[in-house]
Amino acid sequence: MTTAPPDDPRFAQAKADFMEGLAQLEAGQCDAAERCFCASLRGVPGRVSTLVNLAAVRLLLGRPEEALDSARQALQGEPDNVDALLHQASALAQLGRAEAARRGFERLLAVDDRHVAAWTRLAETYKTLGRRDDALRAYARALALEADQPEVWSRHGDLLREAGRHDDAAQAFREALARGGDAALNGYYLAAVTGDGRASPPPTAPAAYVRGLFDGYADDFDQHLRGLLGYEAPERLARRLATHAPFQSALDLGCGTGLCGPLLRPMSRRLVGVDLSGAMLAKARVLGVYDELLQADLLEALARPAEPRHDLVVAADVFIYVGELEPVFAAVRAATTPGAIFAFTAEPPTDPRQGVQLLPSLRYAHSTDYLARLAEAQGFELLALERDVIRREQRREVEGVYVVGRRG
Repeated sequence: MTTAPPDDPRFAQAKADFMEGLAQLEAGQCDAAERCFCASLRGVPGRVSTLVNLAAVRLLLGRPEEALDSARQALQGEPDNVDALLHQASALAQLGRAEAARRGFERLLAVDDRHVAAWTRLAETYKTLGRRDDALRAYARALALEADQPEVWSRHGDLLREAGRHDDAAQAFREALARGGDAALNGYYLAAVTGDGRASPPPTAPAAYVRGLFDGYADDFDQHLRGLLGYEAPERLARRLATHAPFQSALDLGCGTGLCGPLLRPMSRRLVGVDLSGAMLAKARVLGVYDELLQADLLEALARPAEPRHDLVVAADVFIYVGELEPVFAAVRAATTPGAIFAFTAEPPTDPRQGVQLLPSLRYAHSTDYLARLAEAQGFELLALERDVIRREQRREVEGVYVVGRRG
């Protein structure tokens, strides 16, 4: 590491650049902070504190490879610098190098086993590696060290939910709520495992939850559904529509990456896709089968004026994120022409006495009685209300409900 004497003008300027970098970082001006830290290092190369902060700001800028380089340079000067170790492991995690990240966080904790952020990020890394029990222990350690972490309580609870420990998950979600965590998200989680304090589940999954879920899922979505789950709903739904084609204007609600698009295109003069996730829509756009793609909520899309009005509305595996379907049916009726077809899939509840049930899987289920009553109330003649295979889990066929209705 090159140093300059304190009375050297380069040292004074490097210090001024460093302090300005800290101020810019505090103000959230990451680009400016990076320029200041780089200028400081030109004056005094190898200064550990500057390299550590440069690594931090490059992580915030989404440039983990460069952050990793800065952290490693800092560790050459101070091998046990916990901040540099944290940034190095975090950069590795961002780069998808989960096993190397695990080793990095564990090395940090060998130096300081009370480092809360390291325990939390180690938990997330264990989860990525499929080591759920280790992840649960790491979350518990982070919360034992610092209980006032609503987001960590929420993540811990979600992992407990996945493990089937619903009572423990419910307590974690209550802790998150009590400490100021996201009320909509944690209320949704809590209702899924207990129905706590509610006569009925929340009307829909929080939009931010759905958007974040599918933005992160977009790259692997098709492979996961087709390859791992043997997802067949688009094809089975399309076969039920073939006898009613052609259509002048079709609306594909929750189109995702466009699995229904190639099936609907041959039977539709105009095809519009709608989804909350921008990342999913980017994948759908590549197919080139949609005339228009909209990033919007279902009800927003249905309320949007369309010319011609739709004579087909499709929602494949969408209503697992929507509990109360009354507003959707009413909006579909308002957005379509007489005789229009409304086709969708639903998941049956584990308790058939419940019209709408939020399952511990975080999916909504709807009974056939509920769907039939709703169709009648909104003026849709049911052409099909059938149980059929939607996907496979662990080589077992999972059935859903396929619904086709005609608007009166």
